[in-house]
Amino acid sequence: MTYCIIVRGPLGVGETTIAKRIAERTGRKYVSVDEILRRNNLDNVKDGNIPLRNFIRANEIIAKKYPGKPLIIDGNFYYKSQISDLKRKLGKVRVFTLKASLNVCIDRDKKRKLSYGKESASAVYKLVFKFDHGTVINAENKNPEKVAEKILTLLKK
Repeated sequence: MTYCIIVRGPLGVGETTIAKRIAERTGRKYVSVDEILRRNNLDNVKDGNIPLRNFIRANEIIAKKYPGKPLIIDGNFYYKSQISDLKRKLGKVRVFTLKASLNVCIDRDKKRKLSYGKESASAVYKLVFKFDHGTVINAENKNPEKVAEKILTLLKK
């Protein structure tokens, strides 16, 4: 497995937990798009969401910092062109889209130490599911370990 893996999904679906588990199991470097946005002051919301150019800048940071490295990258990825740009910069990339109902995502968000709230969860949910990309995985009421295992099994094919 010498390619990068993107785990995408709405706020509260479990993409961070699952991506970290896959990183641990495969020895890959875990990278959070949200963290890169935050650390580089790119997480500013404009007109209801973070502008595409900020995500493209985050992609540039990832590609420069980890050239040729097998990564596990997680985030919401609500622009197709953000994913396409990252694929161009990193080479071979496998994408997994995690799905769960909006109610499940809101409930999971409520249980976090830092909850983003129902409004944010709903807004991100709508943005993420404007499109599916890669392999779609149902994460509705599923244990994160089971979802990570399913992804690992699919990676072997």
